[in-house]
Amino acid sequence: VSALTRRVRSSGAEVLAASQGRTTAVYSVALAAARFVERVLAAREGEENVVVHAFVQCPRGSAPYMTQPVLLCRRGVGRVLQAGSLSGTEQCEFELLLPKLLRAAKRGKDVVAQRGR
Repeated sequence: VSALTRRVRSSGAEVLAASQGRTTAVYSVALAAARFVERVLAAREGEENVVVHAFVQCPRGSAPYMTQPVLLCRRGVGRVLQAGSLSGTEQCEFELLLPKLLRAAKRGKDVVAQRGR
């Protein structure tokens, strides 16, 4: 588990190194955004059981907002789904990273507030 965790954490740098400066990881973000929009549009058109992960109010209470699986419907989020339980190792990692996640979320909210949206 620790080897896999290290590999996932360094995956962004690995992608950049493999591209040798010819491309950036921005394409991964663009692809993820495109897939998300496709799923939202599918739900708006009536497709059922569309599940995506979205930054929503956190039902667990450890943070005001967190990425959670959500069931989409024609009008948007139909229901926030349970993310599942964490293993002991995952819970420890989550607790270690939570302050960093909270700071990043606050920075994002501050940027939106400054832009007046």
